[in-house]
Amino acid sequence: MSKKSLLSSAESYVATQGLELTGSLGNGLDGNIWKVRSKKKRISWALKIHAEWRGYRCERDCYQKLLEHQVSEIEGFHVRVMVRTDDQWLAIEMSIVERPFILDFAQAFLDIEPEFPEEVWQERLETWSENYGEHWPRVQRALYELEGIGIYYLDVHHQNVSVAVAD
Repeated sequence: MSKKSLLSSAESYVATQGLELTGSLGNGLDGNIWKVRSKKKRISWALKIHAEWRGYRCERDCYQKLLEHQVSEIEGFHVRVMVRTDDQWLAIEMSIVERPFILDFAQAFLDIEPEFPEEVWQERLETWSENYGEHWPRVQRALYELEGIGIYYLDVHHQNVSVAVAD
């Protein structure tokens, strides 16, 4: 889906839910995310409209697992809490979190560890370690904690895994 069609879907979705879009929170390969609020209560949260089913399903199921395990923080990283989903709209409503955070589970693997050749894993780990420097041990502990509940998170970069207020 194009950015324009994602926005159109978001506008249609909020109209059916009694919500209003109040600003953009980001764009990505898997979809776009907006700040929304209830027209009645003036409470704000995030809405992500996904571009395709696979990313939506994966992210929805990861947030469901996080909810079941009552996870809203891992190693000091804030994790969004799912509020509501809609399969028809490929929509996930969730809390808004401040840095440091872990976001965007659309590319994660759920309950099955992905298989890559050992050299691919080593290269990935070296890249992540270099990117995060002194913060890498904390990021790595958070990834291991996610694996402990069956979420294999591979989309590790500063936009998704923010270690400080200003990465």
